[in-house]
Amino acid sequence: MSRTFLLEIGLEELPADWVVPARDALRERVTAHLEAHRLRHGEIRAYATPRRLAVLVDALAERGEDHVDVVRGPRRKAAIAPDGSWTSAAIGFARARGVPLEALRFEGEGEEAPLVARVTTPGRPAEDVLAELDAVILGLPFPKAMRWGNLDVRYGRPIRWLVALYGEAVVPLTVAGVQSGRRTFGHRSLGGPIDLPSADAYAAALEKGFVLADVEARRARIVAGIRAAEAAYGIRAADDPDLLDEVTSLVEYPTVFVGRFDPAYLELPEAVLVTTMRRHQRYFPAYGPDGRLRPYFIGVRNGTDEALEVVVRGNEKVLAARLADARFFYAADLARSIDAFNAKLAEIAFHADLGSMAEKKDRLVRLADALARRLQLPEADVRKIRRAAEIAKFDLATQMVYEFTELEGVVGEAYALRFGEDPDVARAIREHRRPLGQGDGPPEGTVGAVVGLADKLDTLVGFFGLGLIPSGSEDPFALRRAALGAIAILRAHRFPFDLRTLVDLARAAYGPRPVRTADGQAAPFPVDGEALGEALWAFFAPRIRAHMEEEGVRHDVAAAVTQDAGAPIVRLFERAAALQALAATDGFKPAVEAFVRTANMARKAEREGLLAAEGAPAPADGGVADRPGAESPTASTGAAPSAFRASKDGEGAERTLRTAFSALEAALRAGRLSEPAERALAEAALRARAAFQGAADGAAELEALLLLVEPIDRFFTDVLVMADDADVRAARLTLVAAVDRLVGRFADFRQIAV
Repeated sequence: MSRTFLLEIGLEELPADWVVPARDALRERVTAHLEAHRLRHGEIRAYATPRRLAVLVDALAERGEDHVDVVRGPRRKAAIAPDGSWTSAAIGFARARGVPLEALRFEGEGEEAPLVARVTTPGRPAEDVLAELDAVILGLPFPKAMRWGNLDVRYGRPIRWLVALYGEAVVPLTVAGVQSGRRTFGHRSLGGPIDLPSADAYAAALEKGFVLADVEARRARIVAGIRAAEAAYGIRAADDPDLLDEVTSLVEYPTVFVGRFDPAYLELPEAVLVTTMRRHQRYFPAYGPDGRLRPYFIGVRNGTDEALEVVVRGNEKVLAARLADARFFYAADLARSIDAFNAKLAEIAFHADLGSMAEKKDRLVRLADALARRLQLPEADVRKIRRAAEIAKFDLATQMVYEFTELEGVVGEAYALRFGEDPDVARAIREHRRPLGQGDGPPEGTVGAVVGLADKLDTLVGFFGLGLIPSGSEDPFALRRAALGAIAILRAHRFPFDLRTLVDLARAAYGPRPVRTADGQAAPFPVDGEALGEALWAFFAPRIRAHMEEEGVRHDVAAAVTQDAGAPIVRLFERAAALQALAATDGFKPAVEAFVRTANMARKAEREGLLAAEGAPAPADGGVADRPGAESPTASTGAAPSAFRASKDGEGAERTLRTAFSALEAALRAGRLSEPAERALAEAALRARAAFQGAADGAAELEALLLLVEPIDRFFTDVLVMADDADVRAARLTLVAAVDRLVGRFADFRQIAV
């Protein structure tokens, strides 16, 4: 036999964006609870409104299935005494497992065969399992929790009622002082108490009480209402899935209506109108067949269509008041100038120790100009970038943005166009703030991308320079978003900047301005440029890897290519993609093994003082540490230098590579690499280096390195690297070092598992 089970949690209104995640979590956790107790069931449907979360389980079995465990005990030689009787070990095993001795069996033949007991755990009655759902209810995750009354309970919102029915029977539960029963409640103003005769009556009974408990049913009702309104008024509602989701989770019984506003308000920037309707009132803006905004809006009422005209008039009055305020701010702002607004930025603080928004604006101009010139952009674009940086923040001083903070950037673009600024410059004012969050893209225009990159770098370098680094879930200055935004811009526009260059340019834009560090001491900014870079690379690298893994790159491949902070960030992504593509071929394993073998040999030689960090052989009369300035970090400490410190001056890795290949070429000229396998690898290394340095992208770099795989294998097969003759050994280690330094420019292949 089976019955339907209903669990409903009645709550005070949940925030709209909590409703669906809480519903899904309840379904998942109830499902897991039932399956953990082996209770067979049919479909599990989940319901949610702002005032309730519920699950309805079809065909729930009355008892869980029995579970049989096969438990192995002592072997035959320990279980059977010489006289054929059971030993104390066997008797103790049977007693511990709760089975009679005659039920024991041996698994197999011979003295080593183990004694086996089949232990049956009977299934529990469904009523007992369901009565333990209080822990599931209290364990639901919410973004924030609250307490109420004198209860020692924290929950998303106060629990007001609880329904738990198994068929027609009430399942006894007590959660936060609320006892379960069969009484639910309809719509807050249109419905009332509803005593459910059984779990099967749930959805129909609620609908009679003006509650559509199914989220998808409410959404479909709203969409149907919007389509009817569009047909009746000849308009088209804004396509806004997020707003549709929000209003669906704000109401229990939706009814769509259409309101109007004074067409004179259409003189306001469209973004102001849309934001007022969408974000402040949760209305859908309406457009005409020509795509232009019309003086209508579409709203959703939580109730029936009774006295709907009164509701419409009330909403029209509220919107009219908001639009009147917006028109006043708009007119007042346009009576001033951009220069006047920029002057007021001195009164707006960016951060107490980093200055005002006017100072930030000045830094943006310096940094954006430096970035543009590094990119060798046309002078016309450089001028646009400088101008965009000069006025990127002016709208912060406008009355419109003061009142409608979410319009920052949007108002700046609209005003800049009214003030006669270049369209590319005006667009950059809006775009430089992008991406605004998950799902948003980076700036599309080059001007906005450069200014946006400068803005994010200034923020990151400033707060990291003060030691205000995010920890845990705390990020009051949105530095994680700034880092992700910088990465997105670099990738989308293929700006060839490495992190060290970006940090150095941002530090230079700050200049020697004194700041107050986290310990309260005054110091020039930045206090320690090298430590600042280390901290920022530690912050960027895991986010770069996370981006790669989201795009399907293996974790170890992502780790391998992010060991070089001196490489352009966009190139790191290209290398990851190229390696991931190679991983799907038969050539991946041989390549990784060849490169790892080379790296291991080079590290071993460094540790033994036979090879300097620069890739040249150590002197025969002393270890590498005897040469001033030539100490290898790996040889002296056993640990690799940090990726950022290894990229010092942006030339460290390239300088080391040049040194290694200079030593290799010297060895070739001196005739110290005469074996066929030696010369084959040396010649392949020279060709690979030339191809690597001329590569247009990460895929071409990897293609160049793959020229080395077969010569490496032949070299290690035919040649004894650690020869007794010191000169021969030194020449061969020089070759190994050159190959290792070249491959290491691409990735640390030792991070990859094959």
